[in-house]
Amino acid sequence: MDTNLSLQEPAEASDVGGMTRMGTSMDADEQLLESGFATSLPPLENGCAAGCCVRFCGARRIGNMALLWEEPQPEDPANPRRIILGPFWPMLVLCTYPLIIGVSLAMAITMLPGQPWWISTIFGVVLVVVLVSLACTACTDPGMLRRHAERPSAPDGESWNYSDQAQTYRPVGAIYCRDCGVVVRGYDHLCPWTGTAIGERNLRVFYCFVASVNFLLFYVLFIVVYGIWTGDKTV
Repeated sequence: MDTNLSLQEPAEASDVGGMTRMGTSMDADEQLLESGFATSLPPLENGCAAGCCVRFCGARRIGNMALLWEEPQPEDPANPRRIILGPFWPMLVLCTYPLIIGVSLAMAITMLPGQPWWISTIFGVVLVVVLVSLACTACTDPGMLRRHAERPSAPDGESWNYSDQAQTYRPVGAIYCRDCGVVVRGYDHLCPWTGTAIGERNLRVFYCFVASVNFLLFYVLFIVVYGIWTGDKTV
């Protein structure tokens, strides 16, 4: 959780995610500052999955997040478009997607043949919504806060507190996520199923994913019951 020192400047040897910054290398310190984000930067050898993306995909590491792509927006230079993966992306790739796709394929093979066209159409549309909303949730910047070495001017800055882990001032609602290694605006929770943190920038699409996957579950149950009731399938 976030540790606040409301009116104090950071100590030279502050604790960062269980490590002492005096013990980190100069390379890590330079990367931490040059990233521009409010983040801690544990060494790659700590087992963070972002290290795989950095080594093999040429991704840029921000805390424990892996930035795969970034494009500036002329209308909003401060918020470029980003494709970024969270620290639990292996669970997303090896568990969440295979589970959804596997169950859906099994359902399509065993129950959909012989059903009315509209049942198959609705099933396909909902499945696409589930997969797309999951991808958008997992690959969207959750709202990473840029580093603020000084408290912003009043009146907005009066409510900002200092985060010792990320060495930055942060607004109300922005919380340091130890697993992601970044401060996230509007932080809601960390979701291993999507592989990333849920914050102000991916919260709505996360709600879309949760709603659609629940609808898919109940729709599958409806198809099973409908098949039994019409006598088209034997379960």
